[in-house]
Amino acid sequence: MPTWRSPLTRTASVHSAASLPKGVSSAAARERYPRSLCLLSSFCRLPFGAAVATMQGTPRKRGTESVNVTGILYCFAAAVFWAIGPVCLKKTLESMTRTETAAARTIGFLAITIGYCLFSDNSLGWPYELSLLPTTLLLTLSGNVLGDLSYFRAIQLIGAGKAVSISSCNPILVALASTLWLGEPLTVPLILGLCFIMAGLFLLRSGPHGEGTTPSSTDAARSASGFFYAIVAAVGLAGMSLLQKWLLSRGVTPGSVTLWRSYWLSAVSWGYWAAIVTAKRERPPMLFQRGRIAWFWATVAGITGMGL
Repeated sequence: MPTWRSPLTRTASVHSAASLPKGVSSAAARERYPRSLCLLSSFCRLPFGAAVATMQGTPRKRGTESVNVTGILYCFAAAVFWAIGPVCLKKTLESMTRTETAAARTIGFLAITIGYCLFSDNSLGWPYELSLLPTTLLLTLSGNVLGDLSYFRAIQLIGAGKAVSISSCNPILVALASTLWLGEPLTVPLILGLCFIMAGLFLLRSGPHGEGTTPSSTDAARSASGFFYAIVAAVGLAGMSLLQKWLLSRGVTPGSVTLWRSYWLSAVSWGYWAAIVTAKRERPPMLFQRGRIAWFWATVAGITGMGL
């Protein structure tokens, strides 16, 4: 049965053969182009909203322009890596289970983070108040356990493009919670940036089904489940972002926060994987029988989506 596609994730005229490139069938176009457009939308919407959110409505003092430009460039750099990460995860999940993927990708995450700390003279320990250390575990459980496992499931159900786009609504939650908890100002430019994100989310969730097509009950249930898991992922990622911002406000460096996230995540992911393997009595574990290609995608996913 043909599946429903929202206006943001399909071509302008899916059913018109005249609108397609020469040699491309309608079926091929429905399969290929919507995914490309969806990935493009997930790449652009978050940094665009963030860029609007960082704009100031009042005259700027000398030197503040560079701060805003730098922040926007970081947003685009993050968008590049966040666009690569889900694609690698999708490829990994074709050969590995979610539990195996969660464990395997920590290798790249841990390696790139330790390498960064060594080159930047960042401590590999915890040179801060010991009372702050449990917060790094809490944010790891929120974002990298609850958030990522829900994220994996959303990717399996609705694809990488939609999962990324829907879970990108987490800045809305972060902005509201930052205003209430951290006392950050809720400015008009910030509200405008959040509106762009909400508009993209609405387009992904609603819209006409297309001429002559109706979604089957199975497709509708799958889409609803995928949307739910993507929202859960957004909540988990928002919680992680808030806790990270709080740690940074207490003087903890970004490198230390990321390093200890990699420590905790490696311990939790491999510990959970070991418990599953022991319960199933896998001899030898299936994870180590996966091909090199699957391990490659898992490593790149950890480096791009989590470390960089």
